[in-house]
Amino acid sequence: MTLHPHLAFNGQCEAAFQSCPDPGFCGGIAGFPCPPGLTCVDNPMDECDPADGGADCGGMCVREERPIACAGFTGDGCPAGYECIDEADDCDPNNGGADCPGICKPSQPAQCQADSDCLVIGAPCRICPDGSAACPRATCTNGQCGAVFDGCAGEES
Repeated sequence: MTLHPHLAFNGQCEAAFQSCPDPGFCGGIAGFPCPPGLTCVDNPMDECDPADGGADCGGMCVREERPIACAGFTGDGCPAGYECIDEADDCDPNNGGADCPGICKPSQPAQCQADSDCLVIGAPCRICPDGSAACPRATCTNGQCGAVFDGCAGEES
C-alpha cells in the first residue's frame, strides 16, 4: 500500500492510499507462467493444496529471491556481513573444484573462543555400566557453541 499525504482536495490535505498491485495468477491446469523476475507459488488463501492432491491449483506470482553468488570463475566476494559458502551441487572445492560457485549467507558473529565461553549444559549425566559417567558438554567449534552428548564406552553412536 502506498501513502500519498500531499494530495489536496478543496484546500485540505488528505491521504490517498493505493492498493498493492495484484500478485498475478499463475499455475492452474493450463500452467500460466509468471512474468520474468517472478516465480509461481501456491496461493495460501485458497482451499486448493497441491501437496494434498490438488491438481488444478492456482498460484500467485512472487518476486524470486536468489542468493548472491560468490567464488567460481569470477572469484567474487560477498558484501560485508556475509560469507561465501559452497553451493549444494556436484562441484566440491575441497576435492579439486577450484572454480566451484558459492552463495553468500549472513555471517554469524563468533560466540566463543574456547569451550568455557559457552553456556553450561544443564542436562544430567548418565551412569554407564562400567561405573563411569557420560555427561553432555558444551564445545566451541569455529567460533560457534555446540553440544556434545558422549555415550558410554562400548556403545554405538
